[in-house]
Formats: sequence, structure tokens, C-alpha cells
Amino acid sequence: MTPSRTGPPVVAIVGRPNVGKSTLFNRLVGRRLAIVLNTPGVTRDRHYTPVTWGRLHFVLVDTGGVEEQGPDVLGREVGDQSLRTLAEADVVLFMTDAREGLLPADRELAERLRRGPAPVIHLVNKADTDALEMDALDAARLGFDPVIPVSAEHSRGLDRLQDALAERLPAAGPEAEEEAAEAEGGMARVAVVGRPNTGKSTLVNRLLGEERLVVSDVPGTTRDAIDSVVNFKGTDYLFIDTAGIRRRGRIGRGVERASVGRTLEALERAEVAVLLMDAAEGVTDQDTKIAGQVLQAGRGCVLAVNKWDVRKGEETARREVTRQLERQFPFLAHAPVVFIAGQTGYHLDRLFGAVDKVAAAFRLRIGTGPLNRAVEQLVARQAPPLVKNRPVRVFYATQVGAAPPRFVLFSNRPEGVTAPYLRYLENGLRTAFDFTGTPIRLTVRRREQRDKPGGRGR
Repeated sequence: MTPSRTGPPVVAIVGRPNVGKSTLFNRLVGRRLAIVLNTPGVTRDRHYTPVTWGRLHFVLVDTGGVEEQGPDVLGREVGDQSLRTLAEADVVLFMTDAREGLLPADRELAERLRRGPAPVIHLVNKADTDALEMDALDAARLGFDPVIPVSAEHSRGLDRLQDALAERLPAAGPEAEEEAAEAEGGMARVAVVGRPNTGKSTLVNRLLGEERLVVSDVPGTTRDAIDSVVNFKGTDYLFIDTAGIRRRGRIGRGVERASVGRTLEALERAEVAVLLMDAAEGVTDQDTKIAGQVLQAGRGCVLAVNKWDVRKGEETARREVTRQLERQFPFLAHAPVVFIAGQTGYHLDRLFGAVDKVAAAFRLRIGTGPLNRAVEQLVARQAPPLVKNRPVRVFYATQVGAAPPRFVLFSNRPEGVTAPYLRYLENGLRTAFDFTGTPIRLTVRRREQRDKPGGRGR
């Protein structure tokens, strides 16, 4: 059923077959509504569904692939159905494939889109790595602005898509406009992860103020990732309760293995992971492994020691747990630590304060000027090691993305900017800017000294 034009705005995803339209559709909807296979032509009919994304409210349309005009009658009909969506769309998401590059079908569709009335956001999908993200910018020669490299499968680049949609969607009325003005970056997405029986569902129930999730002393009660909207002091948060992750050797087949898979998927959807640990049991090796999965997923992190109500006031115990966390999680030294009790509500306000700080850092963008002043000061304080008795220079830096923050450094000898030196720069940037709880990514590219803007090198 086609939505009425008196309703919310319409956002249509169009592109040739197998570029990932249905994957993006499922990602924005938040569940698997559209069938996704590596076979072109799976989607044939237009698929409408309402979407709430942060403070954005719109109807999202998944369409069949638009191919070059050929003898395939069914293919032409699917393409025609997709193109009819353009007449009703307020914004068009034109999707191409970063791995395959621009094909003739992409150029033909781009020409049709240029003649249409709706603004176009060009998404270059499957940009799963920094290298593919850089290569994807070649698609700018089709002439659309903006061009956003994304990975619908891994939620990469979707923060920029959200910003671009917010700029182009028509206002939904005074109330919605006022809500959007009050929101900063949309609803924070928080995955609660940890070992079985650490109190994840109890915590989310307490936040909700109702027994929505089943709680039992039997480990593994929660089998799927459950989304719940929590309002705290007028701000909405999306909390995702997940299944507990046991040691690999103890994970059974079937439902439990699928549950662990859903937990890892929930991490990909989240901005912040709250790693919940049991105060009575202390920090275990499995907690350390789960923390590593959070880091590998590139999510922000809050370390939460649960069930602390029975030990509140024990400053010696608090200091001992803090030291244990520092020993077990040296790679998460940037993550804030909170001592809470999900069952009684003890110190949950501190949990929200930590989540807010980490979510803000996860989305943080630094201006080119302040960033380069910080990098110049760090390099002046400690230069990179010599390579074959020749100096290694870092000319300038730029931020290429957020969620998590990603930076590219330009050097005459990238091989000389070693891993220890990158850690030095990362720690320096953490000191200069507030990157509480979020990973930051630094990569180095070659650039000769004469290529630095203004002709100056260090």
C-alpha cells in the first residue's frame, strides 16, 4: 500500500540489483523485513515501512534493482516499478557498489535521477574498510552532493546519512521541529553485554520501570537481542538487552549459538556498549574477552560493575576492583567505570551520565584547525623515529569520519609512523580532546612535503 502524501515524508532507496538496498532497508528499519541474498533480483515489489531514526520520522521504500534496458521483460517491469517511486519520494538514496565501481547501469540511472525533482543522496555501499571508503569517493564524478561511503552491513557511515537526511527532509510540523531542535544527534543506542546472569535483563527492566524482560537465575534465559526505549530525565535512549556470552567451548549449537550471533549483531547496531560485570565474582577472563569484542566492533564502552548495592561504602573493595579493571582492561583505559545495582537502582544516574559522555565522544568531529594544532604540538614534543637515518615528517591530519572518530595522517614515510608512535598520538589526542570511552582510528598515508597545503612541511 502506498502511503498518503499527507503523511510523513518518503525516502526511497534505488539502484541496480545487488548493491545492498535491502540490507540498508533492514538496517534502518531495525529488523529483517526484506529478504537479503547474494542473488540479483530478489526484491521485485516496492516495500514500504515507517521508520523512526532518532528524531527523524519518514516512510522508507525498498525497491527492486534498476537495470540497463534489455530483453528481460520482468527486469524492465521491476525497474519501472522502482522508478515510479521517484515521483512520490521527498529524498532519493541512490546506491552504488564500492567494490565494483561505477557500471553503465549506474550512469544510466544517475541520468534519470538528475531529471527528477527530489534531492539525491549518493550512497556508495560496501565501503567496509578505510581503503574502500577512500576509493568510493571516485563516485563523486557522477555529480551528486553529498557522496557518502557506507557499509549497510556494518553500520559504517550511517551517522553521515542521518545528518544528510535531517538537512533534506521536509519539516514534520512545529512539534516535530521543536523535538528535532532539542535532540543532539538522535537517540543513543546502548547495548548491554556481558556474561550470563550478570543482571542485564534486571537492569533494563529497572530502567523501563516494568517487568518487560524475563528474568531468571538460569543462565541463558535471554536468547535474542531485545530493543527497549528508555526515557531518562526527558531524553530517550534505545537500550538493547542481549544474550549472555559464555566461553567458546561452552556455547552449544542451535539456539544458543544463534543468540551469541544476535548479541554480536546488537553490538554492530549500538553506539555504546555497557559491559556489565558481577561485583561478587569480580573481573573474569570471559569479561576480558567480551571487552575485546566490544573494541573489535569499534563501539564506545562503559564498564559497569553491577550488584554493588551490597558493597556500597566499601572504599577498599572499590579501589581493588578499579585496580583489577586496570590490569585486565589496559586496552580500555579510556572507558569510564561505574558501580551500580540494576535491581535497586543504585547509582543509575551515573550510568546515564557515562553513556552520554561516551555517545558524544563516539560522534565527535574535530575541526581541521584545532586537530592540526594538536598534532603539530605532539610531533614537536616527540618526533617519529628516523628511518635509515632520514627524518619522518607528519605534515597534517584530517578527520574522515565519526562513530567512531577516524583520522588520516599524511607523512613522507608512512612506514616510519610505527604502532608505538600511533599510540603516542592517540593518547595525545585523547588528552587534547574529550574522547571518553570511544575508540579512535588513526591511519597514515603517503604525501610528499611539497603537497602540503601552503607548501610548508615540518
